[in-house]
Amino acid sequence: FVGGDCYTGPKFAIDAIAAGREGAISLHRAVHEGQTLTMGRDRREYHMLDKNNVMIGVGGFDSEHRQVPGYNKAKAKTFQDARMTFTEEQVKKECARCLGCGVSVVDPNRCIGCGLCTKVCPAGCIHLENGKALRTGEGCQACLSCAHVCPEMAIQLLPAYGAAEPNPKARYRNPNVSLSALISSNWQCEDRESAHAEDKTTASA
Repeated sequence: FVGGDCYTGPKFAIDAIAAGREGAISLHRAVHEGQTLTMGRDRREYHMLDKNNVMIGVGGFDSEHRQVPGYNKAKAKTFQDARMTFTEEQVKKECARCLGCGVSVVDPNRCIGCGLCTKVCPAGCIHLENGKALRTGEGCQACLSCAHVCPEMAIQLLPAYGAAEPNPKARYRNPNVSLSALISSNWQCEDRESAHAEDKTTASA
């Protein structure tokens, strides 16, 4: 097994770290009988963002210049970091460059009570009530997993400032990540499993 600059030539340190991680995975698979070195690996196929098929508006994203931290001359020619922290005004301007993710809402007329949204939510802020999905709004990470897996598109995104969803039918899920893998990665603690059991009971009632 080989990786890093001796294989690729001079590159960044982070590339060498990534190669080391891939090498560790290959070594682990090589010493275990019946494992393959190719399945489930990063194929390094990168796709450009299709700005015409997104769920939230990106027209004003990153239109402002990035804020530059101040410089402390007293720390010049020392081993201390001479950069200063952002001022409150700089923090506000930097945060204003982000996309307005807004929140998601459930359309009870479309919801069929399948419960997929409750299983993929990493924050556990969606539950089934009377056979319909109910979003509590507490702890939402705006990952949009619920909206992307809903088979009936019953979960819609409401961007900031009350703007309508630019492409209400635009949905995406990584083809290399199965739904079962996505669900299992979000159900790793006992309280989430108990909440899942409650959802099942509510759905069957």
